[in-house]
Amino acid sequence: MAQPMQPVQPLPSMQPMQPMQTSPAIDMPSEIYQQAGMYQLGTSIAVYKPLLGNPLAIIGMMVGIIIADILLFYIILTLTNYIFYILIAGPIAAVAYGIYAFIDHNLRVYQFTNGIVRAKGQQVATIRWDQIDAIWIRLIRQRYYIGLAGVFASALASSRRTQSMTVRRVDGASFKFTNMLKGHVQLMQNIEQAVMQAHMPRAIAAYQSGQVIPFGPLTVSRQGMGNGRETIGWHEVQNVDVKRGYLQVKRTGKTFNWASVDVSKIPNLLVFVSLVN
Repeated sequence: MAQPMQPVQPLPSMQPMQPMQTSPAIDMPSEIYQQAGMYQLGTSIAVYKPLLGNPLAIIGMMVGIIIADILLFYIILTLTNYIFYILIAGPIAAVAYGIYAFIDHNLRVYQFTNGIVRAKGQQVATIRWDQIDAIWIRLIRQRYYIGLAGVFASALASSRRTQSMTVRRVDGASFKFTNMLKGHVQLMQNIEQAVMQAHMPRAIAAYQSGQVIPFGPLTVSRQGMGNGRETIGWHEVQNVDVKRGYLQVKRTGKTFNWASVDVSKIPNLLVFVSLVN
């Protein structure tokens, strides 16, 4: 690869795999231990639980925000005779977040040295690190400006980058992990690092053998990088960066990006970034 190309800026999640700090004894059901033994997952490391695991707490949160928002709306209307339309977003955001939280209120993810067990109600799925085919991450920035009611919502879901990850096993089964889990950032970092360790040697071998390696809409080969329309040589790639949830490729001498792709469309993003580097 040509020297002028600048290194890809690392993502926040590109950190060495570190087990989440937990107490020595992790409380988990017997069926989880059975799954771990059956699939040889190794030593238990951590358990990830929902931010809001109690359905009554979720309902209370929604009702509280809606009531606060309605009161604020009434006070402003009474004092100023002005309809503050943006406050309408408060109840909508509260209900949307409540539904989002309720979907995963009974989700548990148990991490072991060789993989994870995902338990949601009576559904239990085992994902060994070496059985992951691909992962997709989504980087989102959500902001809700809903007056005083925003104090409640912002504590849960606003004004910060959020992440979700979809994991596909080699058998085609897919599983989604969101920011509804406590410690979701650590969990996703560990999954990414496990995929990196398993897939990077294969990607390097494929690259060195002259194969064209697909990463969603982009491809990587010894000839350069392709975007589905054309392939440019490595000497034409000025830099590759991740900004606002998009992977952007700048072509030497050009004003506009040669490619701008939502990172959620690129499987195994960390492998792609490392291979390009």
